[in-house]
Amino acid sequence: MPKNPQNGLQKAIGASYSVLGSLALFGIGGYWLDKQGGG
Repeated sequence: MPKNPQNGLQKAIGASYSVLGSLALFGIGGYWLDKQGGG
């Protein structure tokens, strides 16, 4: 299978989006838990 640079770019973008998405969810969840716990 020949290497397709565009396909590799799409995979890299998808990976970075999933990492950023999980980080955002983690940050929002931690902030919400902090607000709930802190009162």
